[in-house]
Amino acid sequence: MTINMYQRVNLGFKWDKLLTIKCLNNFYHDGTGRDFEFIPTNKTQILMKNYNLFFKPETNGFSLFCNTEKFQKIQKIKERLDQKLIFLIRNKNNYLLNYTDLSFADNNKMYYFTNLSTSKNGSKVLIHDKEYVNEDHALRIYNKYQSIKLDKFIKSTKLVDVRQNDLKKDLWTQEVEDTTLIKLKNLSEGKYSLIDGKSSMSFYVIDYIKEPMWGIMDLFLGDLPKENKFFSNGKIDHKEYVINLNARKTFWKYIILSENKNVDLKLEEVKVSYNGTAIGFTKPKKVTLSTGDQAFAIESKDPIELKEVVNVSDKLEMKIKNNSKWLSKSVKIPKPKIKSVKPDRESNKIYSTTYIYL
Repeated sequence: MTINMYQRVNLGFKWDKLLTIKCLNNFYHDGTGRDFEFIPTNKTQILMKNYNLFFKPETNGFSLFCNTEKFQKIQKIKERLDQKLIFLIRNKNNYLLNYTDLSFADNNKMYYFTNLSTSKNGSKVLIHDKEYVNEDHALRIYNKYQSIKLDKFIKSTKLVDVRQNDLKKDLWTQEVEDTTLIKLKNLSEGKYSLIDGKSSMSFYVIDYIKEPMWGIMDLFLGDLPKENKFFSNGKIDHKEYVINLNARKTFWKYIILSENKNVDLKLEEVKVSYNGTAIGFTKPKKVTLSTGDQAFAIESKDPIELKEVVNVSDKLEMKIKNNSKWLSKSVKIPKPKIKSVKPDRESNKIYSTTYIYL
């Protein structure tokens, strides 16, 4: 897929800001998420050219600019066409899942966003429901050359598009022996839901995708809910939408080893404090590492929210109790690193593990 990110801009008329997409992630000290690249599909680039829209990538999202008069005229001409802009969202950070509260399993899914449905969180307008992006926003992705096989098919089963339009069965069903196939080749790009009684399955059909993406966004140009319409009293009503991500919470685990292998380490109790505030940790538990070394493990009693380290004066300290006496000197210990975050299948917990040599 060859994408030309440059558009010819006509400076002969005034550009008005039509729409802005911003990413937020409260892991970062300034709350700004800067891990994504937004890529207009080839069809979208053609559509933007037809509408005289100018796409401007930004550090934490992008903006769309237009000329109000030209955009209004084009919309009126094409008001019967349900046109939309499609943006692929590429994750540029290999450690995004380590510090962001999302599922580690992708299962060929992408997070889906659309301006057909938005929600408010204080002054922010979210381009998703719920306060933060979660697994409810993830869709399985299919290309048009695929089919979905149904083990059973009930006559009441129906397929609806993102606007909840019920599609005629001869458009999307095909009987093959004792099974029913959902044909995707006749469907236009977008989100669909297969509804069978109270259960439903949503998925996204795309013409072509070269590589796995983190997300996909449909921005419709017309027939929008009142609060999302682009015009108010004949003037552009600039929309600013937010993709809101939450920082991950992990159980902090410290593996404590003896720096001298000839010395037996004995720990009865450990206290950990962060900037003078105590953090509840379990009592030391003797463990044998995969190397055969003996060590003690402690873990936080509650998960702790991960934050970007910007203040080097942060103090994380540990006090050790040995032979029923607390050592008078505190030991400075490091904060868990983002790279150390891993889920544990047995406990169903997510840990940040750090090794300490005493």
